[in-house]
Amino acid sequence: MILEIFYSISALLAGLFFLWRSSDIAVRQTLKLASAFGLTTFFSGFVIMAIASGIPELSVALSSIFSGVSQVSAGDIIGSNFSDISFVLGLVVFIAGSIHVFPMK
Repeated sequence: MILEIFYSISALLAGLFFLWRSSDIAVRQTLKLASAFGLTTFFSGFVIMAIASGIPELSVALSSIFSGVSQVSAGDIIGSNFSDISFVLGLVVFIAGSIHVFPMK
């Protein structure tokens, strides 16, 4: 049991280390590409975040398609959109203090 815990903690630390290193490399290479193409760092960062946030959903969609369980992909897409909208609205309320909704005429 202690060996399993040690293995799990070691795997977690190794995964975090490789995540840190790979993200550092990705940022450096993105900055090089942005300067080579004359793009701003904001734009290149925006594109990287868009791609990085879509990769997990793509992997779930592909694995569910190959497994023959397309409902998982649909649930992932709906859940992701719901959580994204909830996060953005919550962030707006946190920063602005309130949201005013007016009835349509």
